[in-house]
Amino acid sequence: MVANPKLIKRKKLSLDASVLYALENLARDNGASLDQLADVAFRDLLKKLRRPVSVQEALQISVRTYPANDREPKRLISKA
Repeated sequence: MVANPKLIKRKKLSLDASVLYALENLARDNGASLDQLADVAFRDLLKKLRRPVSVQEALQISVRTYPANDREPKRLISKA
């Protein structure tokens, strides 16, 4: 998924030389760039750790996780 270029933020990462070499070979074999590989890897990591990537995902998760949003069964009032 390609984001809007105006919204892209850059960070510098330090990688071991052997890891960088392996990633460059993987990118070349798959016809992708290191940025694309990193994007997929970080999205997979966030998904594995159940962390939202977008605001929409965060809202969907928050609605599901709070008990106040659960529908309670109607209680019958018994007359004793």
